[in-house]
Amino acid sequence: MERISVELSGTLQSERTAATSEADARIAEIEEAAMHSAAVAKWRDVLEREVAGRHTLSKGDYVLSAEKNVRLQSDGLTDLDVGAAAFRLQSAAAIKQQRRLTTQLRQQRQSGEERMARVDFEQLRITNARVLETISEKNNHMLELNAVDLRVKCVKYH
Repeated sequence: MERISVELSGTLQSERTAATSEADARIAEIEEAAMHSAAVAKWRDVLEREVAGRHTLSKGDYVLSAEKNVRLQSDGLTDLDVGAAAFRLQSAAAIKQQRRLTTQLRQQRQSGEERMARVDFEQLRITNARVLETISEKNNHMLELNAVDLRVKCVKYH
């Protein structure tokens, strides 16, 4: 008899546990459904207030109607389009200026190379020889002047 009562109490205990877990699951489902319906009600109110314009904020102040809302959004998009167009124009101008400056730099480099290519080294040798000849003439003239100066000093002091 004792054995039967122990088995019955174990069975009752397991049935109670199963019933409790089943009740907990149903309570969780009910809470989840309540949260879902609250979220749906919130979004329904937002939709009615902002899009349909049915509800009042306070004492007759109506929220923007759907038409005003669309107009506002359209104005915002237009402003974005204008800003994007201005940015595109600035970018195009910057790219054009960069190309122009690159072309100018390339032309300057090429003209500098042409100037260097036009240097006539034979003419430079001739010019160099003339300058060296002029320098040696000036040095000879200086030596003659120094010799004259020494003679004058010798005559003066003797």
